[in-house]
Amino acid sequence: MVYSASLIRAGVVSLLAATVCLAQHLVQTPQVLGVQITPESLKAHHTDGYRVDLGFVIRQNQKFDLIVETDSPLKNGETILMATDLGPDVASPQFMTHTVEEGSHDKEYIVTVMAEDEEPLGKYEDLIFYVAQVEEGHAKPSEQYMYSYPFPVYLIFNPWHPNSVFYMEDEADLEEYVLSERGPVYTGTAHTHEAIDWWYGNQDELALEAAFWMLKTLDSNKMHDPLAIVQHISHNIGMVNMTDKNIPIRGRLDGILEGRWAEDFPAPSHEPGYWNSTIDIISRWKDAGHKPVKYGQCWVFAAIQNTYLRTLGVPTRQTSAMASMVGASPKVFSDHKDHHVVNYYYNRNGTLVYKEGHVWNFHSWNDIFMKRAVKKYSGWNVMDGTPGGTGPAPVQAIHDMDDDADFNVTSSISGVHATLREFLVDDCTPPKKGEKPADMHAIPKPEYCHISKEIKHKTDGVPLVLTKKQGVMSVEKEGELDITAEYLNPTMDAYIPTKHNPWVNDTEETEPSAANGVEEKHFPLYEGGQQLLSVDLELKDHKLSFGQAISGEVTIQAPYTDTVDVTLIVDLKTYDDRLIEEMHRVVHSLPISEDHPLSLPFLVQPSLAESKTPSTVYAELRVLAITKNADEVVLHKETIILSREPNRSVPEVDQARDIDGDQDQGESAHYYRALMRMNNRFMLG
Repeated sequence: MVYSASLIRAGVVSLLAATVCLAQHLVQTPQVLGVQITPESLKAHHTDGYRVDLGFVIRQNQKFDLIVETDSPLKNGETILMATDLGPDVASPQFMTHTVEEGSHDKEYIVTVMAEDEEPLGKYEDLIFYVAQVEEGHAKPSEQYMYSYPFPVYLIFNPWHPNSVFYMEDEADLEEYVLSERGPVYTGTAHTHEAIDWWYGNQDELALEAAFWMLKTLDSNKMHDPLAIVQHISHNIGMVNMTDKNIPIRGRLDGILEGRWAEDFPAPSHEPGYWNSTIDIISRWKDAGHKPVKYGQCWVFAAIQNTYLRTLGVPTRQTSAMASMVGASPKVFSDHKDHHVVNYYYNRNGTLVYKEGHVWNFHSWNDIFMKRAVKKYSGWNVMDGTPGGTGPAPVQAIHDMDDDADFNVTSSISGVHATLREFLVDDCTPPKKGEKPADMHAIPKPEYCHISKEIKHKTDGVPLVLTKKQGVMSVEKEGELDITAEYLNPTMDAYIPTKHNPWVNDTEETEPSAANGVEEKHFPLYEGGQQLLSVDLELKDHKLSFGQAISGEVTIQAPYTDTVDVTLIVDLKTYDDRLIEEMHRVVHSLPISEDHPLSLPFLVQPSLAESKTPSTVYAELRVLAITKNADEVVLHKETIILSREPNRSVPEVDQARDIDGDQDQGESAHYYRALMRMNNRFMLG
């Protein structure tokens, strides 16, 4: 086919005209060139302290202002919109434009935007800005008009807003439980507790990145659900004990921390006592390609969870209970006969031969402040981040011993309320092959031992629950807040006995329990004024450094004449009631009378095993006194902390330097990494 020259010229003219028309149309639609959040908005959102290299952090249900620059002025009917480009199947926030006002020049605009309180949390790296006609709705124009914001925007909870599940009214509380990055982590015993000066670093970008990395495995359609988010964090922080098939017993393989409850921690790993900075742990986890850092125990998991929840805007405090009952048969344990009870069985030599549950020297977890459907349960709720984590369990429900409250509150009731019983046993037989008598989940078998006497029935729960005092940063006494009364009423007995006691023959008489209306066996028990024999164990020190001898004196008194068998045992243990070795044992059989009480001084030399143990272990001293004629039995126990200073690599706060190199005594000085990461950003793909 042949075209004439005139027809070709006419076609070219028409094409040029169309091109000019299109170009004029393109010029008529302004393009977004850049976006920046205002400092005033960051301050209003309480995110101006977040150390984010590039990008910014905003909270739900609160307006924020963006400075938007365009290549030409907006015309009547045009507005600037903000959106995400995640696709139709992924939940994403709807950033609603409220107002667009002129800025300092004709191509700069102040755009006021807000994400509602039901919008999904997230780290958004796909935000787009574009100009559209108001009458055209929110339909996207062609991609050449879109501006992609090149940095991440983090959307987190807003506990300052009354609509939030995590709303707190008091500004000082919000400063303490949301923004504060440093606090004491309490360990030790009820008699001698101590505090680790811990750097949470919850306003560091590393904390944000790690928290949202963990939430990547949560269904995106649940990223607006506060309950789903806090439970996902609690259940997935770390893992415990790998099996032969490289599968964790609890937790996930890419969790930040591996838990290990043992007497040794093989190199090149670190023992739990090494750590005092969540940011240090996150950095090592990131450098290892998201493989768990080794090793941690309950207080380290709780410190990490404190960081993760605070960085997401959840009011959180770290709590420690001294002499906490672990594995104390909550009602969900179907393999136990009784509930909310720890049983220890000692023979006449003072040796622990069997136990159900454990009394740890301490256990650490977190409380979060949240609204609950049952109004009286709004307030502090327990979140236990040790792998297999539980919660949120209302602290008020724990106090009231309401086993039917949501989210496994029964385990928390056991931890603080459980009754401690100690028995004297005779004629013990070894367990059957494959059974572990020291296993806290073992089912008691009547053939193990014959119970001679119940020698303790302690019902008042844990002696001490501690957290940080608001507004006071100190690892000394003035920084402590005793919250024991929030958790328990010491006059209430949580013990729920079985309807059939496996230790009792069916032919033996039983009595009904007034509290529970079920039958239980009452073993001989001296109560109150009935106990005539008294034993006192006085220690020179309740905390010693490794290599120091333990010294003290045992005093025994009785208002009658008799012979008393006295056994003093010193066991070296881990904080979780795990026996390392018996350090010392001495036995006496001595006469006693009202006029001649016994005074027995003792000196225990340090154990060689101390050099192979963690930086903190415990010496449990037990005195068992049994009179021959009066048939009285008294077991008295004390615990000493044995420790050495761990070789921590994290600098002290007063040794840190701020970004300008000047001395900085504030929280942000400790482990401040923002400048170091400017050219090596924490990329989580």
